[in-house]
Amino acid sequence: PNRIFGNIYGGGYGFCDELGRVDMRDAYVLLHGPVGGTQILADNVFGGGYFSYVKNATVDAVSGRIRSCVYGGTSGTTVDAGVAALLHADNVAKAKTQTSTWGSDFDEEEYEVLTELELTQLKESDYTSANLLVNVWPTFTQNPAVNVYGAGGYTGADNVTVNLYGGEVNEVYGGSNQEGGCDIVTVNVPETSEIKMNALYGGAHGSYAALPCDVRNAT
Repeated sequence: PNRIFGNIYGGGYGFCDELGRVDMRDAYVLLHGPVGGTQILADNVFGGGYFSYVKNATVDAVSGRIRSCVYGGTSGTTVDAGVAALLHADNVAKAKTQTSTWGSDFDEEEYEVLTELELTQLKESDYTSANLLVNVWPTFTQNPAVNVYGAGGYTGADNVTVNLYGGEVNEVYGGSNQEGGCDIVTVNVPETSEIKMNALYGGAHGSYAALPCDVRNAT
């Protein structure tokens, strides 16, 4: 098959400044590439959409190679990822001096206003899903560097289930990657599973103090 240059989404393509414009009840993603194939099919797989709400999503990672991550949820975020890394108060001053990165396009006044308001129009809760399910199957064996997240990149969910039936991945997180709260997370590794992985976390990942990334109950 031809490689998809970018990401695979189960949900729709929304707009960060028009919350609720794209809304789906159920989404399903089946990743079923050639077993033993060497071609990378996509960068990331999302059960949800891009800046769009998906109530329930399921991802079946059966086979095929991808480059980076499998997400149960959406990629919607409070801000652009490059700006998110600078939201913490300690980094605001650094952002102002990064002329080599931002150049004349860096609007200091606008940036500070967005920080003060904490971008209330773009809060991740607007993209929080109800139920997310990620299944990693025994034939998903060609992704030793891929991370699996039960929730989204910057979004959480009410209920998340991750079933690790087999395969090979790098790290598994029950929650989200960089932001988003999850209420109940269940990570299931059956006794018959022969999955290979470097780490397993019932919680979320998270990198920045300004971006809450938590799991309330994990099993």
